[in-house]
Amino acid sequence: MEKKKSANPIVGANGDDVTTWALPEGATARLGRGSVRDMAFSPNGHYFAVGTAIGLWLYELPTLSPIALWDTERGMTDSVTFSPDNRRIVTPTFVGNLKLWDIERGVCTVEVDDHGRTDVTKPVFSKDGERLVVFSGPQAKVKKILSWCPRTGTLLSETEIPTIYHVYPTCFSPDLRLLAGTSYDTNNHPTAEFIAVDVASRRSYRPHGEKLPRISHNVYRSPNGKIISINQYGDNLNVREAGKSEPIVELIGPEGGLGRAKAFSPTGHRIASVDKNDNIHIWECTSTSDNTTEGDSWKKHTTVISDAEFIYGLRHSPAGLAFSPDGKRLASISRSRDWKAGLWDVDSGKQVAELPLSPPPRRNGLLIATYRGYDTGIAFSPRGDIIAGGKWGEIVLWDATEGKTLMTLPQPEESQRPITLGFSPCGQYLASGAWWQRGLQKVPIRLWKVETGENIATFWGHTTDVQCFAFSQDNTLLVSGGHDGAIYLWDLKPHL
Repeated sequence: MEKKKSANPIVGANGDDVTTWALPEGATARLGRGSVRDMAFSPNGHYFAVGTAIGLWLYELPTLSPIALWDTERGMTDSVTFSPDNRRIVTPTFVGNLKLWDIERGVCTVEVDDHGRTDVTKPVFSKDGERLVVFSGPQAKVKKILSWCPRTGTLLSETEIPTIYHVYPTCFSPDLRLLAGTSYDTNNHPTAEFIAVDVASRRSYRPHGEKLPRISHNVYRSPNGKIISINQYGDNLNVREAGKSEPIVELIGPEGGLGRAKAFSPTGHRIASVDKNDNIHIWECTSTSDNTTEGDSWKKHTTVISDAEFIYGLRHSPAGLAFSPDGKRLASISRSRDWKAGLWDVDSGKQVAELPLSPPPRRNGLLIATYRGYDTGIAFSPRGDIIAGGKWGEIVLWDATEGKTLMTLPQPEESQRPITLGFSPCGQYLASGAWWQRGLQKVPIRLWKVETGENIATFWGHTTDVQCFAFSQDNTLLVSGGHDGAIYLWDLKPHL
């Protein structure tokens, strides 16, 4: 690991600055250690391992100081299991294989070939450490229990389990005779149902169940410097200030609830969200003071009535809405069959202009972009004169007054999903962050010169969807946040 110094280092067990470990090229620091996917203590209590979306972290006990960061090429360490002798850690790879790590040497010693299976649950060691057992995961059509030799990677046994349930997560009993898990219903909604499989008799049962709620968060910075979180819970939106336990206000949504698409105006006084019937609801804070804690002043302002072409499917696209800098207009880009983008007057709820988009690529009438090709994103420039829209294969720049197309930026193969967009404070540069697609090890961030459409820099760091951007006021630093739970700081000075 390269050792560097920072102003406020997070120190590892050996005195290293942890924010500089295994950095991608072009990044000056990594804030956050990745969204946690699993964790485990070693049996002897000497180590603590955390599997994250950027790799495998190993900590020493009792100080909990980080010792190492492994497997950062792809990241996405979904589970962590120690061997009974405390010498090895096993982690599944993103393509379904298993890696066994030698803790003392810090290297992968065995990679178990899963023979094309790409979906397995958390591995379990037998008590003697001579078998490594997994259950085929929730996406597998045929459920099987698989056993390998951890020293050689040889497949020892493969047993099919006759269950029809979509089971996840799962765990084995200590003697490996019982398998338990949680199922999902036909609408892919989590149901707290205990499912047990007797491995010896190959029987399964489901004693009870309970529905679990879904929650969705968006975070914004208000003009007065406060961090505002908009939390979807049930049919309503809870608006909170970071660090406060009580919400500023609960915005009552329509029956049936609101979707993922949300927007917070740069002025801090308007919020928009989309319901399941593809109507855009806009709330307004009527208070004249610069105090976002006055919950009683938030009222329903406008509803943009459903338009099958312009709003259909928008509720599923978290980046599909954007307010103009003055909060008077709202831009939307839909996930409809033919992709539509529009500009709306917030006060009247009427459409101001259609933002032209080329139709999605098709072959024999079928969409070529087979992996969530309908995902879209949209953003206003800081002066409010340009709108950028991202969809499969390209980014489009429009004039924000008349809606005319200014420029189209075709995307390279690895950037086919340029969903997350952000303008620099000066308005001269546009950052685009791709969402993950099959075949990517890391997800690209591209920096564009708005005047010419030139791609002046590309950064690779996040292991999955890039979800937000922030520029420093002097435009020399770009901060990116990803679904992997990491925040990267990128030095733009060499590229400007």
